[in-house]
Amino acid sequence: MRSILRPLTHGALALAALVATTGPLAAQTRPAAVAAGYAPPCPPAADRYWDQAADALFQQQPDGPQQQNGGQPEPDNNGTFTAEKTRKITRTFKAGAGRPLTVETRYGRVQVNTWTRDEIKAEVNIVARADEDDKAQRLLDMIQVLMQEPAGQEGALLMKTQLGEMPKECWSRQRIYEINYTIWMPKSTPLKVRNSFGDVSLTGDLTGNADLAVCYGSLRTGRLDGPRNSVRLNNGAAVLPYARQATIEANHSRLRLEEAQTVELRNNGSDIDMGTVQSLAVHSKYGDVNLGTVYNLQGSTGYSRFSIDKVGEQLDMKVQYCPAFEVRTTGRNFRRISLDGGYSTILLNFPDDAGFTFDVNSENGKVLMDKRLVKVRSEENSPSLTEMQGQYGAAQAKPGGNVNIKARYSSVSFNR
Repeated sequence: MRSILRPLTHGALALAALVATTGPLAAQTRPAAVAAGYAPPCPPAADRYWDQAADALFQQQPDGPQQQNGGQPEPDNNGTFTAEKTRKITRTFKAGAGRPLTVETRYGRVQVNTWTRDEIKAEVNIVARADEDDKAQRLLDMIQVLMQEPAGQEGALLMKTQLGEMPKECWSRQRIYEINYTIWMPKSTPLKVRNSFGDVSLTGDLTGNADLAVCYGSLRTGRLDGPRNSVRLNNGAAVLPYARQATIEANHSRLRLEEAQTVELRNNGSDIDMGTVQSLAVHSKYGDVNLGTVYNLQGSTGYSRFSIDKVGEQLDMKVQYCPAFEVRTTGRNFRRISLDGGYSTILLNFPDDAGFTFDVNSENGKVLMDKRLVKVRSEENSPSLTEMQGQYGAAQAKPGGNVNIKARYSSVSFNR
């Protein structure tokens, strides 16, 4: 896969070089080394940000001779195939009222289109390549596509790629087969997609729930307007224009979300870029996070840079080992900023007309603010402790905001 958004392969660990005690932790976040050309599709089980049970497709490990050839590596431009066999499967099903669709596959792309028909149509193109017709045919025969209604799931529809045992004489270091799905469905269809070593694209907007997981591939969607959406990335890249509600897990990946209402983000070693979000709960370690306007933000971050263009209403975060945690500005009527920091640099910027009360407690650190803008009501200083309470800027006619900072071995600065 070639993409403008190339997946990260070992997280953002720049701070580890500055903080010696984080070395062992940094080492734990690096993806396992590729053995025999096989890249494991799952994040480490010990990673506490991946504590939910993984789907079975993502738990499959190399097993048997069909995996010993290195799975499906990137195509080798120097390699040549003299034989190619293809098979096309087309099926159409009644969509019904809210009939859910699940697609489980690997080694190919999944493209989902929306239409106004009350039908779900699937077109699967399978390609097998080898240096002889017989080998290509044997490869083609080992690939099956299951389309059925799973037992115990009335009305549900499952489309699943099944790979048999690869003939030993067909082993190759080149990409020798691919399974590409193209699907048409109503936009209200609840959709679940699991794809490893391939891209997923949703060309239209969805109003049904979407549950999307991509390992070693890219994800692009339309608007996710369903009430419950889930996105999981492992060594991948994603671009999402809008999510009404989303739970996002990103592991050694890149993600761009333009706009959202409610988001829960768990990030491990990924670079995250978000635009405007109404409510965001985040737990992030390693990998840089850049946010636009967030009205309500809570959670934790560590071992990386974290920036927010604008805090609209309130911020409540735990910050550990961050070389730069920055709020570039706040809404005029923000209510509260509460930070618990350690071994970090905290930069808070406010508009010129901002006025709020503050309470800062700093142990073995520095507190930097322009005393001309501050009315100090209480202050205590010692070689290891600074405590300060007061008013920043002009007092507001109505109850203004409050900034509460507790920090250890950190630098805290207030700026306009």
